[in-house]
Amino acid sequence: SFFTGNKNGISPYTKKAFKKVNLTFLLSPSGIHLSACLLIIMFFVKKIKFKWVRNLAKAGVLSSLLFLPGLESIKRLSFLRLLFQVKFNLKMKLSTETVFLLTFIISFIFGQYASSPVGFIFSFAFLGTFFSLQNQSKLLLILGLFSTQLILALFLGNKVSLLSIPLGLFGAFLFTFLF
Repeated sequence: SFFTGNKNGISPYTKKAFKKVNLTFLLSPSGIHLSACLLIIMFFVKKIKFKWVRNLAKAGVLSSLLFLPGLESIKRLSFLRLLFQVKFNLKMKLSTETVFLLTFIISFIFGQYASSPVGFIFSFAFLGTFFSLQNQSKLLLILGLFSTQLILALFLGNKVSLLSIPLGLFGAFLFTFLF
């Protein structure tokens, strides 16, 4: 499930345990999974000698991910990276915010919100926070990601314990520096 999103082989007991500690998001492939896979693939793609072949290979890898069944968050992130690739290669004067909004407008038009509304909202909130604070200090980015997590938890009716504050800040800190 961590790699494919197929939850059929997971026992109800395990699903309940993941739900109890609010870790069910780990059972679905996400941007972290995509980043890990792309890191390996792009390592080899960067070894390609000719720039146009290298760019074509990158576009091919990202485009192929758009046809995966389900896995809407991975499709959304692939499309976002593909738009950034097009912007870079064609030297287009689009802001990061414009590329971000275009990604979500097109994703919405193609039904990604309808198929996974919570995933759509989460990725919009977290990526929006990241892109709006990416040129700020790391501390502000960490606080922004943590605040987004806290706001979403409150809107979803999840309990927020005092222990979640230092753990959430540590998690945001860790992911900010890793990715």
